[in-house]
Amino acid sequence: MSWELKTQQAALVSNDWRVELVPTEPMSGLKVFHQGVELGTVLCVIPQPTHSRHIQEAYVRQADLIVRYEQHGDDLYTLQLNWRTFDCDLDGALAIELWLSVQTTLLDTHPVVELKSSVNASNWETVSLRERKAEPSERPAVMVAHCGQHTLLVMVQASDVEHVALQSDDLDTEHTLRMFGHFMEKGVIRRARVCFVAAPQPLDDAAIQNVYQQFSDSPLPLTA
Repeated sequence: MSWELKTQQAALVSNDWRVELVPTEPMSGLKVFHQGVELGTVLCVIPQPTHSRHIQEAYVRQADLIVRYEQHGDDLYTLQLNWRTFDCDLDGALAIELWLSVQTTLLDTHPVVELKSSVNASNWETVSLRERKAEPSERPAVMVAHCGQHTLLVMVQASDVEHVALQSDDLDTEHTLRMFGHFMEKGVIRRARVCFVAAPQPLDDAAIQNVYQQFSDSPLPLTA
């Protein structure tokens, strides 16, 4: 299972799953298909303030698709997205990890990256880190959507939860997570890690907790 990178599109196929993304348009996110049916679009990367998205390089390395956007023109920072497959213990599931990295050459910046996810036939629920159960949370560790027989998860690395804020007031088919936003000095690199999991079956709280623990305990990417 490896990414296929073409000029305008990257795609990953695993069993009955297919995901597509456009490297030049990270705000378009990952389009998720199961057995040819589109379930939604997840992890749309929206830099704030706006970014020119001028690609410095894009390449596939083993299980990773790495895209670097240089600090170009009026951009306040560089942005790197590392999309990589993640092995989880759920039967028939697809898991993709996203490692975000921002760096600036300016003296005073406050970069923000928003991650927006939407599904076609379900509402999102939040799962807190402390309780590991579905409940309202402004800083969720996991976002869960049950789409018929499918379960979709957006998981935030445990060490990053305190730096993530849920922007959606009323959760429905769409949610937005706000990342970073703190003062960043010249030369500093700031990173965050999230993971998207799509399972072809309903998952109970115990299964969600297990896959989240597996993600949290997994080694960081080599680029970390």
